[in-house]
Amino acid sequence: TEFINLPISINFHKLIIQDFIQSRCQTNPYVTGLTDYLRCRPGAASTIVTLDYSRNGQSVPNPLTVAEVDLAGLMGATSTTAGRIVLVENIQPHLVSFLGQILDVDPIFFAGTVVVLGILGGVIRTVESNPILVSVDLRRLRELADKYDVPVVIDDTIGSFCNIDVLPVADVVITSTTKSLSGYANSSSSPTHKTTTPAPQSSTRNTHTLAKFLHADSQSPTSPITATLYPPYLSVLRPPTPSFPEPGYGCLLAIEFTSLTTARAFYDNLSVYHGPHLGAHHTLAFPFNDAIWGIEPEAAAYLASFGARPEQVRVSVGLESEEELVETFWEALRFAEKEEVKRKEEEEGEKQ
Repeated sequence: TEFINLPISINFHKLIIQDFIQSRCQTNPYVTGLTDYLRCRPGAASTIVTLDYSRNGQSVPNPLTVAEVDLAGLMGATSTTAGRIVLVENIQPHLVSFLGQILDVDPIFFAGTVVVLGILGGVIRTVESNPILVSVDLRRLRELADKYDVPVVIDDTIGSFCNIDVLPVADVVITSTTKSLSGYANSSSSPTHKTTTPAPQSSTRNTHTLAKFLHADSQSPTSPITATLYPPYLSVLRPPTPSFPEPGYGCLLAIEFTSLTTARAFYDNLSVYHGPHLGAHHTLAFPFNDAIWGIEPEAAAYLASFGARPEQVRVSVGLESEEELVETFWEALRFAEKEEVKRKEEEEGEKQ
């Protein structure tokens, strides 16, 4: 593969995409902030990780940290994999231009992120956090923001606007319409108002049922589960309405296992779709922490200190029946339980 000189390539793509964005601004003012962002000087370096899915059916993708100077060659090369996901943390203006052009990404995809990044001096929080479902004390955060006169921006995608109401503590609320807005992860828009559908109610109810089942299983002495991450945020729950009579805590949960081998035994035998998306009508599972940070021991250890451990499997619960979900997860847990028994026997053998 012949690698392209990235800075020159990016500058070329930047000119092209800026012209395209200018034309899009005429029909969609939501994109306007992106033009200003592309003129900004680069800040802290971006972190780029690719997840390659092999053609031989391997369930866990192979994560690879990619340097910016190698990105052009990687994206231009013919892939021998079944699929590739590119994750960019702290995306800089030149990467927005480059990826937008080479992958033919509509500017609207980047616009929401850029709007948030452009609010300088503000506090940006996700409620609940992804993937371990925790949150700061929002009312305390509001008090501090008022004291120091800074805006609070809250992303309610995970909790979902159907379930939680963060308007009393936020100056700006943003959400990803490609997640739970419809319950099918198939919306792409910038709505001026939101309406509820039966799908988010079903996924919320299913997730609550599954969380109770997993928590009950974790109480058994032989359970491979150490924790079910699905915390209630009663202080920001939306009041019941005729269209959404039972607000809950969203479609996402995470399961923490006793060991990485136990987690893998569970994941490899869990008969649901595997992937990093959420909010779809089909249940999706993904070893979020291990897949993304597992190859970097220092990063993995740092994140584990905040509760994001490689032994966790994240689950986005879909619209299947409650009975089917419980049965499916019960069967996968039996494989994990066998692995846990084996692990304990090996530990006992080493002590003797």
